Amino acid sequence: MENGRSKLTNSVIRFKWLIRHVLVCGVSMSWLAVHFIACLLLCSFIYHTY
Repeated sequence: MENGRSKLTNSVIRFKWLIRHVLVCGVSMSWLAVHFIACLLLCSFIYHTY
């Protein structure tokens, strides 16, 4: 019984770690995308202004 329980706990810990990893990756990717889009907008704005 204990062995199965520890296996379950390990899989839960792994699952939580995976979720956290995906969240961090998604947040950093969206952060990069926002900066990239802002830079493009700024560049096009400057290009059209001058």
